[in-house]
Amino acid sequence: MRLLIVPCLLLALSACTGPGSDPSRQADAPSPASAVPATAAPPVVRAAAEYVGLSEEQALIAAKQDGLPVRVIVRDGTFLPVTGDSRQGRVNLSVAGGRVVSAVQE
Repeated sequence: MRLLIVPCLLLALSACTGPGSDPSRQADAPSPASAVPATAAPPVVRAAAEYVGLSEEQALIAAKQDGLPVRVIVRDGTFLPVTGDSRQGRVNLSVAGGRVVSAVQE
């Protein structure tokens, strides 16, 4: 009886292989490179200083055309509520009298 337990145990363990152990199934599985989309840094088209002097509306439009996230953080000396996160490439604008007086890119 004991001689029969060992082969049965080995057979049971060999049948319990993981999902990636079948070579025929690996051909259908996506490769790790294609499974996760690549995230690239946002393109930087112009320096943040180039937004200075533009109207608030012009600066917002220009940043969006450049594909950059943008927000106004100071308007006429009043700090506006903003999130505490950091986003690579985001342009933070300070506006006075409707014109951008400072622009900083994260």
